[in-house]
Amino acid sequence: METSLEKPAAGPAIDEAEIAEYEQKGAVCLRGLFDEYWIDRLRSAVENRIALARSRPSKKAAHASFTDLFMWQEDRDFRDFVFDSPAAAIAKTMMRSRSVRFYFDQLFVKEPQTAAPSPWHHDQPFWPVSGNQVCSIWLALDPVTKASSGLEYVAGSHLWGKRFKPGPVPPIPGFDGDEDVTPDIEAERDMHEFLNWDMEPGDCLVHHGLTMHGAGGNTTIAVRRRAHATRWLGDDATYRAGGGHEPLKVDGLQTGDAFPADRFPPVSAPSLLNRG
Repeated sequence: METSLEKPAAGPAIDEAEIAEYEQKGAVCLRGLFDEYWIDRLRSAVENRIALARSRPSKKAAHASFTDLFMWQEDRDFRDFVFDSPAAAIAKTMMRSRSVRFYFDQLFVKEPQTAAPSPWHHDQPFWPVSGNQVCSIWLALDPVTKASSGLEYVAGSHLWGKRFKPGPVPPIPGFDGDEDVTPDIEAERDMHEFLNWDMEPGDCLVHHGLTMHGAGGNTTIAVRRRAHATRWLGDDATYRAGGGHEPLKVDGLQTGDAFPADRFPPVSAPSLLNRG
């Protein structure tokens, strides 16, 4: 079936109940907020990134899985998504923020029969950022189930008041050392409420930067799991010196400073709150 790449005119709407669920649980699934235009465009862009990585002798992409970062800086499709798709408006609305700033983007591809899980973690200790208005939008580009490595969340974990060390991967150099030890979530399953959703392309997950999440392997025979994540900052987000990925660190910034607009641009976006 042929698809159209004509840019959509109408925007989505978000209900107050969806924002309340995000605030209480730390994650919510929003249905159908990205239409065929963005799904087709990002699918093509993802395949281009995979092909590019595999063409570089020094950076071979694994056939079972593929990740990439900061695509928006050099790829027009990903950059247009940041500034022209509903993503910024979704983040602004869900965080109840007056403004929204783009942080960075990331790809997660798991091919069928990829056994490797995504370990339990929350995001903010990976990043030099503090604040409550910090969220991710995880956009499904393929049908997603738990069997195909759909994300699972620990409900309410963003309210624990903890920052867990990234694990079980080796700690990232430069952390302040005040993070807590990541709990063994699998051993505590009877102690928590878990959230996960079957998804269709165009559905997205919105989760708080401190919501614990992970995913199993893609155990399906033929279903790919391509997902595009964008990270967003609201009014109260400030720089946190000492930790995080090197490309996110900024020389000269101190804890509590605002993020520079040339590196982390503000994005003009309306509120999508459905007041009807």
